[in-house]
Amino acid sequence: MKLSLSFLLLLFLVFCSCTNKKTGDADGLTGRHSAIVTFENARIRCGFQSQEKEQYTVQCQTAVVDASGNEILATEVAEGVNLRWDAPKVLTGSEVQDLSCTDDLLTQTCKLSLEEGLSSKIGFYLQVEKAGLSKTETDSVLLPYSVGTIGFIPQAPIQYAKLTTQLQDTASPVGFQSIELDPTQMKFSDLQAMCAVGEKIYFSTNSFIYILEKGKIKIYAGSMNPDDLNNLSGRLRLQFTSYITSFSCSANALYVKSPDSKYYRIQAEGPVQIVLDPKSTGETLNESSLMVKTKDGSTFTLGVQGTVNKKDSKGVNTVFASGLHLPQQIQMLEDGSLLVLELAPGFKGITRIDSNGGKTIVFNESFYKGFVEGALAQNTSFSEINSLSHDAAGNLYLLDNGQHSIFKIDTTGKVYRIATNLDKVDSIAVTSVGVLYLAESIHNRIRALSPSGMFSTVLENIFAVSLAVGADDSLFISAQLAHKVMKLNSAGVLSVVAGTGVQGYSGDNGPALGAKLSLPDSIAVSSDGSLVISDQHHSFYQVLRLVNSSGIITTIAGGGTVLTINTEAVSERPAKNYTLVGSAQITFGETGKIYATAGLGLYVLKLQADKSYSMQRLVGGKSEQDCGTGVIEKKVKGEDLEKNLQVTLSSLCTGNPVALSFQDSCSNGQASLYYSQFLNYNGATANIVKVSYPCH
Repeated sequence: MKLSLSFLLLLFLVFCSCTNKKTGDADGLTGRHSAIVTFENARIRCGFQSQEKEQYTVQCQTAVVDASGNEILATEVAEGVNLRWDAPKVLTGSEVQDLSCTDDLLTQTCKLSLEEGLSSKIGFYLQVEKAGLSKTETDSVLLPYSVGTIGFIPQAPIQYAKLTTQLQDTASPVGFQSIELDPTQMKFSDLQAMCAVGEKIYFSTNSFIYILEKGKIKIYAGSMNPDDLNNLSGRLRLQFTSYITSFSCSANALYVKSPDSKYYRIQAEGPVQIVLDPKSTGETLNESSLMVKTKDGSTFTLGVQGTVNKKDSKGVNTVFASGLHLPQQIQMLEDGSLLVLELAPGFKGITRIDSNGGKTIVFNESFYKGFVEGALAQNTSFSEINSLSHDAAGNLYLLDNGQHSIFKIDTTGKVYRIATNLDKVDSIAVTSVGVLYLAESIHNRIRALSPSGMFSTVLENIFAVSLAVGADDSLFISAQLAHKVMKLNSAGVLSVVAGTGVQGYSGDNGPALGAKLSLPDSIAVSSDGSLVISDQHHSFYQVLRLVNSSGIITTIAGGGTVLTINTEAVSERPAKNYTLVGSAQITFGETGKIYATAGLGLYVLKLQADKSYSMQRLVGGKSEQDCGTGVIEKKVKGEDLEKNLQVTLSSLCTGNPVALSFQDSCSNGQASLYYSQFLNYNGATANIVKVSYPCH
């Protein structure tokens, strides 16, 4: 399961946000030149504006390029220059419907519709004419969203001609983005790049740029939480949806390259700006790379064996420092020391090397003090909990890809690390006797971890993304790229239980072996052998399909119009009325119930008298601060279980529910639902909520 997908569907990405300042502004980037369109300087910039149901609004604005190569929004057209907007065209993807456009010389606004679940890349065109000369300026927009784009989210609908859309730093940051953190309590599993200037060290991950200053780390730029947008500064409203593998820094700002080869100038105060070339600003720029040249002619390079190698001005080669862990970037500081970015699992971080080759860890994963063997789970920090599974004795196993580890929480609440230094694992499932299966699609294999700690390979050449164990300890496998769900019985015989191997969506109310599946994701198995599959319906939308104990497949949830990306609790309604956004993780609960995460919410599905299912949200993601660590335990009382469960969960600081596991102790009158949360907060990016309630 990919955590970021449901988040991406929330991002209303805008491709540009430029600053039209008065002459004399201090930074001098956009204030010295007129915003008048000439034949030579005309450009257009288009961006997603709003969505209502399946109708999208896109707006294009005429821009000009100033003498420094920076783009400014146009305010008027030079005499003798004519502008004419042509009709948009579909470049790739599905055809659009109900396309209509209006323009007022400098701006074109278009409304259009897409078939549900499909996407289109649409080109927009402005004809610029003068004295018999003609040229076409173009831009494009990918709907419903564009992966790999750095975008802005304005406070109000886009009005390009007004400065109200500029991301002014008018308020203090709120929530977790204002918290200063101890480097020894943080892990950055997706560390990408670094840049240092003076006493400040900046480094990037997939979603954020951080600053380390005076021994504390805090977020400098980036946001993934739409609930934080109203009161954040411009740099904290940026949406980074592609990895920031390099950036440069000056004493005044950072420069991050966007996919369309422009640069975002991110300053501590004031709006984020767009520039074409950071060098045109005249600022002194620092940047990390694979090699450093010094003024005396020496060269420092990174070695494949974890070394920093030095070649002096006379050509003599020496090993300057060793014992590094997959060094990727190096930068020399003003005092002559070196910073090295290390990306080996378990050691991701930054190390400083002095002029004599001595090493000091600035921070890295080995510094991380969040885990203590045998400590109580409620006091333990977790990073990225992607999968949960229970054994027959009640022990809980959790996969933490952020720490490249698998942990076991025993029935006394103590936590132990049972495997570490793992590559990315997609799913885990444990048998009644404590054999733990691991799906590792990155290696096209499934492995088993014995209770004694020994690994063995169970299956090879299989792209498995989800695992589940049946009552007889048979292993069920979601073979995603084969478009099948398979079963490995205790005798080692592999068979298909659902899917023909041909991608598609068909076969409801018939044998599951004759049904078409499309990139099946999460699966769950009940005690009677029933199977639930999270199957792709259209594009990013999922459906839940139930294969009963007789092998008949039926769609029980999804395919409707009610989006699961909202964060409000909603009343119970038919499960087929929902549109399931993103991959859903699922688990069977007590008789007649299935729990599922979808979009940003946790839902319960209940079997109705007519054999259909209803679906009701229990909790949604809306965290704005540190939500705590470890395992949070809550008990629910009262006869109206769903209502009281909603009330109990809504009282918690909730993140985005990810992984699920259900512990059936109904023989004792109690059941426990476990779910992990992604909290958008480094240092404790995930926790587990355990909710115990009376069986019904």
